[in-house]
Amino acid sequence: GTGIANSPLSGVELLDAPGDALAWRGGGLSQTGSLRATSRGGGRSTVAWQVEMRGGPLTAARWIVAGGALMIAVIYWVLSEFALPSEHPGARGQVFQMAQAIHVLWPPFLTAGLARVGRRKLIADLERTLRNLAFVSPA
Repeated sequence: GTGIANSPLSGVELLDAPGDALAWRGGGLSQTGSLRATSRGGGRSTVAWQVEMRGGPLTAARWIVAGGALMIAVIYWVLSEFALPSEHPGARGQVFQMAQAIHVLWPPFLTAGLARVGRRKLIADLERTLRNLAFVSPA
């Protein structure tokens, strides 16, 4: 892992290091990644990496969307069955509370934004680590 607190790379477990590649699992987010370095000559190299992130905020967003859709359907049914046919004007007025169901729209955007921030942080940490490798003495 890296020495930076809350780094997505902290706590990664190296799975394999065949030749010029690395494979890891774990970290701050549920991730599996691989990295391959290729020499371009003249002390320069090219690095390609691939990371698969699972779970976390995107999974939460999917569950929130599914739960929100179910909740809106249930609220619609309850209001159409019990509030609209009511003889009391106050009960019929409760139909306007359906507008509050819009609150289920913002959490997926929040969780998707958190996932995007996590991805950007992981990319920045990978790039920082790779740039600093030239200053690390071989162990």
